[in-house]
Amino acid sequence: MGIKETLELNQPHIFATDVKGDIKFEDSVVFAVKSNLEKQKLMEMAFKLAPIVAQMDLSDPNCVEY
Repeated sequence: MGIKETLELNQPHIFATDVKGDIKFEDSVVFAVKSNLEKQKLMEMAFKLAPIVAQMDLSDPNCVEY
């Protein structure tokens, strides 16, 4: 798959929030942004992605910016 096709499929989403400010996904799953469990899961994902992000050169002119 080329960069054009990847960019077409990788569009940002705007999710709805409920009255508490929690994020409601399309399948009605609720992400409680103030919960420590969800914060820990986000930190786990960030640590696992860190080696990949460290290799990215976001200042490269060929990098696509939104």
